[in-house]
Amino acid sequence: MVHKEKIDYLLLDVQNLETMIAGMRDAELYPASFFDQSFGLARKILKELNALEAAQVELLRKQMEVHAAALQDLPPTPSPTELPVEPAPT
Repeated sequence: MVHKEKIDYLLLDVQNLETMIAGMRDAELYPASFFDQSFGLARKILKELNALEAAQVELLRKQMEVHAAALQDLPPTPSPTELPVEPAPT
C-alpha cells in the first residue's frame, strides 16, 4: 500500500503541473516563476517515478531470489533422453 500512496501524491503533482500549464494557455508572456515552478515540479515527478521504478526492480529481484531458492529445493527431474524406454507391445 506504500506504493499506492506514492502514486496518489504523484497524481497530485501531475494535476498541479497541468493546472499551472493550463493557466498559461491564454497568456501572451509567461512569468519566469512559471518556468521555475514548472521545471521544479517536473523534476520532482521524474524523481518520484525513478524511485518507484527502483523499488519495483528491487522487489522483482527479491522475488526472483526466492523463486530461484525454491527451484533449487526441487528434486532434479530426468531429461527425456534419460527416461527408460519401454518396448512397444506386440
